[in-house]
Amino acid sequence: MATESNSEVEKCDEVDRISDLPDSLLCHILSFLQTKQTVATTTLSTRWKPVWTMVPSLDFQDTAERQQNQGDNHGNNDLNMMFTQFVCRVLALREPVPLKKFRLLLNPYYFIDPTHLHTWISYAIGHHVEEIHLFRVRTRSQPLELPPSLFSCKSLKTLMVHGEIIVNCPSSIHLPNLLCLGLLRIKYTNEESFHRLLNGSPNLLKLIVWRYQQDNMISFNISHPTLRLFFFDNQVQDPRFRLELNAPSLKHLLLWDRNCHGYLLHNVTNIIQANMFNLCEHGNFCHCILKLLSVLPNVQSLTLRYNKSLGPGFYLPMFNNLRSLQLKVKCCKWLILLNLLQSAHNLETLTLNKMDVEGPHESCWIEPLQVPKCLESRLQNFYFVRFSFLDHELELVKYILKNAQVLKTMGIHNGVSNWEEEFLIRWEMLDFPRGSLTCQLEFLTVEPGWICPWDR
Repeated sequence: MATESNSEVEKCDEVDRISDLPDSLLCHILSFLQTKQTVATTTLSTRWKPVWTMVPSLDFQDTAERQQNQGDNHGNNDLNMMFTQFVCRVLALREPVPLKKFRLLLNPYYFIDPTHLHTWISYAIGHHVEEIHLFRVRTRSQPLELPPSLFSCKSLKTLMVHGEIIVNCPSSIHLPNLLCLGLLRIKYTNEESFHRLLNGSPNLLKLIVWRYQQDNMISFNISHPTLRLFFFDNQVQDPRFRLELNAPSLKHLLLWDRNCHGYLLHNVTNIIQANMFNLCEHGNFCHCILKLLSVLPNVQSLTLRYNKSLGPGFYLPMFNNLRSLQLKVKCCKWLILLNLLQSAHNLETLTLNKMDVEGPHESCWIEPLQVPKCLESRLQNFYFVRFSFLDHELELVKYILKNAQVLKTMGIHNGVSNWEEEFLIRWEMLDFPRGSLTCQLEFLTVEPGWICPWDR
């Protein structure tokens, strides 16, 4: 009996339950793999041989290492040919089923024939592709030009292009279903190409633009009625730069820029989440920050990061809807905190994140004459990241603990390595008077998380 029972257990262990799944479910599982891996499943059994041909996504990644020496490129040519033949073979053998995603990552030393690129993208368009992701690592060769047929793909919902690629838009563009557009460190033939691309995408919801030095752009004029998320990363130092934004439906704004003086924002009062990383050091820095904040009266979540000091002696508009505020600043650059607390009566979560723990260490906290209203009735969570146990930092913590009447969590993330000093001050902080009987003082080992806005 025991032998018979063991035999039944062994038979159960040998059952291939995955292969018994329906084709639709297997294809869905394989859609998360690179195409090279999905093709390799044909070796598992005869059951798997036709499955890869019906997978609704194609992900070609040329990651083979190549020699950088241009004098002897015979091996590189062989690798280029192998990758090209693999892609062409897959497209030839694949069943004529709709294609949800087409992803192409090209090695910087892969010199692709433009005809092949056009053929592959045309195949995707012919199979009603919904997402196209093109990535080419930056090289010294000529950038790849997107085929004209791409700009009239009615099924396309997401287009992400990254790297050594140039956008040369035809005079007529029709992308009626494009919802997400990512233009990451690419080139444009001229500014008109960029504007045509936006105008030809009437239902666009998300726009992500990362600039780089040789993109052939100076001014970005973005006027779009349906845009809900805009992420702009500009690390190009050019005094001629201008960004004009008119987006009445915009909800999420993320700006990372060294030239915030070049911004002109219209009709963006519906923004509820703003992340502004301004690293510039020019003389009008304060004015630029205030100009940006003044167009965000309805913001609910605000993150500010800057290097230059913003003193307390200026006026801020009221942020009646602000619920979450995060300051990411260097030492002694957070004097603006008091102004923000006084302008945000309904603030619930406050995070002060010091970007460094080095000096100088002048006082950054000035106790106000009147307790901000958010402390009296709204503030529930306060996090201090890279807390250094300096006197003015302790004074801020003590003030908030004492005056925040509904505080639930005071989270302290340590920014120093002297554990003896830390231990003594922890005990001292436990004795600080508290305005809220339910407040919990927590000492964090990891920083509070941050949600990327374009993943929403």
